[in-house]
Amino acid sequence: MSRAFQFLIVFLLAFTHAGCVIGPGQLENDLLSYNTALRDGFREQILLNLVRTRYGESNEYLAVESVATQYLVQHDAAVSGTLTEAAGNILGLSGSTTFNERPTVTYAPTQQCSKFNAQLRRPLSAEVLHYLIDDGFPKEVVLHLAVRRINGLRNSDSICGPEPVDVPAFDRFCEFVQHASYLFANRQIEIHHLDQWQNRSTAIEKSIVNAEDLISAKKSGYELRSEDGGEHFVLQEEESQLMLLIDPTAEGSPAVTTVQNLLELAPDRATYELEVGTESSFHKAIEPDHTDIHISTRSYSGLMSYLAPAVTVPERHLRAGLVADCDPGCACPIVPFRVCVSRHRPKHACVAVPHRGYWFYVDERDHDSRMILRLLVDVARVQLSCEDMPDSGPTLTLPLGN
Repeated sequence: MSRAFQFLIVFLLAFTHAGCVIGPGQLENDLLSYNTALRDGFREQILLNLVRTRYGESNEYLAVESVATQYLVQHDAAVSGTLTEAAGNILGLSGSTTFNERPTVTYAPTQQCSKFNAQLRRPLSAEVLHYLIDDGFPKEVVLHLAVRRINGLRNSDSICGPEPVDVPAFDRFCEFVQHASYLFANRQIEIHHLDQWQNRSTAIEKSIVNAEDLISAKKSGYELRSEDGGEHFVLQEEESQLMLLIDPTAEGSPAVTTVQNLLELAPDRATYELEVGTESSFHKAIEPDHTDIHISTRSYSGLMSYLAPAVTVPERHLRAGLVADCDPGCACPIVPFRVCVSRHRPKHACVAVPHRGYWFYVDERDHDSRMILRLLVDVARVQLSCEDMPDSGPTLTLPLGN
């Protein structure tokens, strides 16, 4: 075999192999790129809606339904020349590989998703509150952000602080937050799920219960459990209940006693049942020696409204009346959060969005604000979903080009 043919074979093998390795390598790079783009886009959407809330505008959310892409690899090769014994072997080799990516993203607006819209206004669930407290966020920040009322103690409705008439009640809430945060930090109180049997029926005479009834109840997730010395059965279901637990070594300590007094709890207990939900603003006084802790939480929309005054707005917009001025107390907000504003795209931005001719951003050097923005994003991922998006609703499909 002549050297020209050997060279030709080596060239074709190398050329083909180069095309084969482009795909997997590109796929790995694109996976990280799309992951980063989706994360950044979601954070920007949250920040933009926070700015809109500050301006008194309605919020809009787009859900990413799908991300699809096509990879096209095209090879071209050409060989020219002469192969003669007299003139020698003259070969001209050329080749090219073209790689194209064609991504397509489909967005769906959430206006027609009844579940999503309801979740925006629904108070944060017990699971979300437990997650925030258990996930390493500062406890005082979580309590100020997420809790509206707890056993009659009323939190402020704004990051700027309460109305003058509500100051005494808010001071008592802050006293509770201070002592509870200390106890959480020192692991002297904790929140846990405990399984308990809850009655689902009144007492049933033992004589009318047979083995088939026992088996049927078990299959349905219930149990017929005897009581009154075995004379009666009660249909019960095992339920996971959120409980506040006090470390036995901390019982009677000044901090624990203060929390129990503020919440008007029974003092000689180590466990209290947590009831998370809504609570009327005309809250009736909790009876002394209570064994339950009633917590009213904010909705996700309520979180946005609470934090909106921390968005800095241009003086020009204030003078034009585009947005109401905040209470001067917001110079020292309850929660350390601030959204900055700039005429031009900022250099040190963790997240930045344009709105009304200005850039609003969270400074990447402001660790407290970055932490609270992450909390907002995490709550949105846990609290908000749109599994019942109508198939007939409008979608936006964007081919992003090559």
